[in-house]
Amino acid sequence: MGMYTDYALKFSIETKDPDLIEDILSFMMSGDYPAIKRPLPDHPLFKTSRWRMMAKGSRSFKTKDEHFGDVDFMLIGAFKNHDDEIAKFIDWITPYLCDDLTGYSHYEGALFSTAYFVEALNY
Repeated sequence: MGMYTDYALKFSIETKDPDLIEDILSFMMSGDYPAIKRPLPDHPLFKTSRWRMMAKGSRSFKTKDEHFGDVDFMLIGAFKNHDDEIAKFIDWITPYLCDDLTGYSHYEGALFSTAYFVEALNY
């Protein structure tokens, strides 16, 4: 059956390029979101077989702050992280952060969790 990795990642992005980034993240969270209308970025994350299902589930959500123009995301899930999708996701999303990314992952059966803190580059 395979081992699962539980994870939770909280971050905010600016809406300066909302179409592609929000479309990808919304698609990842729901799966039935309208198709992504532009080509996917040329990034190792999108070459993995499970990036689409990383954040599916009712525990992931987004909120949009119209006043500040930020979109806050909380991705919570459990999936088989065989191609290191979590690290690749963090690498892909880092240039778009307008607030620090924080979170953790825990591989099933592991003694310790991995903590994530990525300082936003766009302050």
